[in-house]
Amino acid sequence: MVSHCARAMRVHTREAEAQKLLSSHMNLDKILDNPTQLLATTGLYRSEFDELFTAFEPRWRQAFKHFSTHGKRRKLPLTSRQIAKDTKDIHGPKMKLFFILNHFKVNSIQHNEAVMYDMDQPRVSRWIKLLMPVMHQAIVDLHLHPARTSDEMIRLFRNRQHADSLVDKPATATLNADGTDRLLSRSVDWETQKNDFSGKHKVHTIKNSVICDELQFIHFLGYTWRGAIHDKSMLEIEFPNFSNVAFALQWFLKDTGYQGYIPDGVHCIEPYKKKAGQELHEWQKEFNTWVSSLRVVVENAIGGAKRLRILVDKTRGFYLKKFDQAIEIAAGLHNFRVTRRQTTYARALDRVRVNLKN
Repeated sequence: MVSHCARAMRVHTREAEAQKLLSSHMNLDKILDNPTQLLATTGLYRSEFDELFTAFEPRWRQAFKHFSTHGKRRKLPLTSRQIAKDTKDIHGPKMKLFFILNHFKVNSIQHNEAVMYDMDQPRVSRWIKLLMPVMHQAIVDLHLHPARTSDEMIRLFRNRQHADSLVDKPATATLNADGTDRLLSRSVDWETQKNDFSGKHKVHTIKNSVICDELQFIHFLGYTWRGAIHDKSMLEIEFPNFSNVAFALQWFLKDTGYQGYIPDGVHCIEPYKKKAGQELHEWQKEFNTWVSSLRVVVENAIGGAKRLRILVDKTRGFYLKKFDQAIEIAAGLHNFRVTRRQTTYARALDRVRVNLKN
């Protein structure tokens, strides 16, 4: 009787797990077949999701081969048969890709995600920590990641200027620099508060430097700094000059926040800054309007990356490494959208180039 009951319980458990697996796949298929829902939950179209999946799946299998779902390195790598077995919480590589994309797009609290995926909050946290590096590596495999240092920028930019590059985008004529801020939870430590407080926005923030081209492709993403540092100081440390042949024909556009930052190796264009007690001449105002028409692409690029709510909502916590990884992945996903939707961005590209020639 006992063995019969135990066997019945095991059968019931297997049936419940199979039903859970079936329902999760059915729900995912339904979302993938609905362009509006897929765009709202991941920021991608179906063709883009499928293409990203081809890079994500092998990276997930490689990570799962050597690391457990708790992030601990295995004593022995899994065999192919063991890797093929599904995980308990999130079923299938496609659901895992959807999970991390949805986390970036919606930035829901982890307790809400636990309800959605039928698990507890600590497991949600573990899955996020496990899948973020996998997503980052998938973007690197697609050659869409932004450079983080000046040396890396030179190497990547030179390769991406060729028409037959793996990125498959037009060569660039302008580089546009700007800074982007993200709201940070206020620390209880007074010294930390002073380092986090942005005098410009009057709130506690973290910030990054961004350099993009006229197609809104983000070529460079600076380190994640505390909000008290000035945009100019960040870029002077990260990119002191452009003295490389790769940048020889580039126009470098910046706003008045970078007044005095004139790096070697590029042709700089910056707007006139109004002096205290003086008004700008009409021709200076017209010139500033012209510069703004060129520089708007960097504002649009930052706005494109901030389609993901993880960069818009106030950060929950103080772990800068996690926030730095989040904006790097978000910039890579933005580059993925830009290169796959070049017809959408072609109008802005042509407008900038026409204005530059005029």
